[in-house]
Amino acid sequence: MSITIDSISERLQSLLDREAIGQAIVSYGLSFDRRDWALQRALFLDEIEMDFSASIGAGLTTMKADDWVAGVRPFFEALPATQHIAYPLKMEITGDEAYVVSLLHAQHYLPNKMGEPVQRMVGWYENWLVRSVESWKFRKMVQHIDWNEGNWWIFEKAAGTAK
Repeated sequence: MSITIDSISERLQSLLDREAIGQAIVSYGLSFDRRDWALQRALFLDEIEMDFSASIGAGLTTMKADDWVAGVRPFFEALPATQHIAYPLKMEITGDEAYVVSLLHAQHYLPNKMGEPVQRMVGWYENWLVRSVESWKFRKMVQHIDWNEGNWWIFEKAAGTAK
């Protein structure tokens, strides 16, 4: 078997793409945990599609990425701590587009008088990314929740819907 320079370059590019996409997946959750809104914004194209109806929201919605960040910021700033564990589980890269299934494990911490201080959600995301000049960016994301545990009031409180 002969390995050509073209095939070596293609293999190297594939590895570089997989690493960059993996870093985008991890950075998504990390930006929440660090309250790094510039990082959160940098991960997205200017216009995105988001579906968080599994936890909050009304189905697939097209929006400006700036509006997304402005919407999630108060939620996370209402919590003293969060932890997001994410990594890609499945990755399909076709040219300048990628489809990635990633792990969702999110913990939201808020001491309160309504119950325990942690709400946890476990599931997965479907992510569609596009190669841009500087990096891979999310263009669409769909959240799937397999289960929630802990104090759901914490999530509602951070979302501003708690009674």
